[in-house]
Amino acid sequence: MLKVIDSHHHIWRKQDLPWLLEGKPRIFGDYTALKRDYPIEEFKDDVSSCNVVKSVYLQANWSYDRSVEEAEWVAETGRRHGMPNAIVANADLRSPDVERLLDRYTEISEVRGIRQHLHWHKNPKFSYIEAPDVFDHEDWRRGMKLLAERGFSFDLQIFPSQMKGVVGMLNDFSDTTFVLNHAGMLDARDDESIEVWRTGMEGLAKCKNLFVKFTGLGTFDHRSSPDLMAPMIPVSLELFGARRCMYGSNYPIEKLWTSYQTYFDNVRRAVGDISDTDAHELYYGTASRAYRLQ
Repeated sequence: MLKVIDSHHHIWRKQDLPWLLEGKPRIFGDYTALKRDYPIEEFKDDVSSCNVVKSVYLQANWSYDRSVEEAEWVAETGRRHGMPNAIVANADLRSPDVERLLDRYTEISEVRGIRQHLHWHKNPKFSYIEAPDVFDHEDWRRGMKLLAERGFSFDLQIFPSQMKGVVGMLNDFSDTTFVLNHAGMLDARDDESIEVWRTGMEGLAKCKNLFVKFTGLGTFDHRSSPDLMAPMIPVSLELFGARRCMYGSNYPIEKLWTSYQTYFDNVRRAVGDISDTDAHELYYGTASRAYRLQ
């Protein structure tokens, strides 16, 4: 049976996430159903039919002043329940205090990387940051240097319009592992948008330290189907190869419109016929290497 690592999921306690109570429009639409606890027991039940043997937790936007608390809570959950097995923690690399924060993370063995939302969009409802090129700002680069020195990976979340600009940063930190969330966040299906995305992915594929994650592929459509996962999955496999692509779910966000089994099955259908070796890499090996899972 195919072993699976879910390389991108969340668990949470409602009271820890102020954004759940904001009432602001979100990329993923009406999120009323998310305004509750989503514990590890429910996640394990959701994935039980898909042979998920390990998982990676992605920071869930706790407030920055509680980032260490988030990582410690998730690490303790993993020790008690066998999942999550690794953590991508929260940090603002521009913060004057980021060195102290990263040092705290080195004390939590499950923390393997950092994510800071860098996706900027001309539609302000889609933007999580104030400028499209924060990754080129001096204060952010200082934080990235500190991250690189500590051997952490970085989960990169950007829109297609930012792809060309981010290449220089990826090359400047060529010894750091970067993971592109949501296969580059294709946010529209018109020919021009798809071309911008594909051209951007062609440039990113030349950066050998970048991996692609097949997560959140229904975010902008609010539904799940193999057709919606094209061109993202086949083009990514064509450009990056299975050894630089990995499966993940973005659960429970995707639970707003689909079951875990359906999402997993749709990814497999969109992937199509591949060798057993490539399937092992896509669903297990790539994530295991990128996040240093034992």
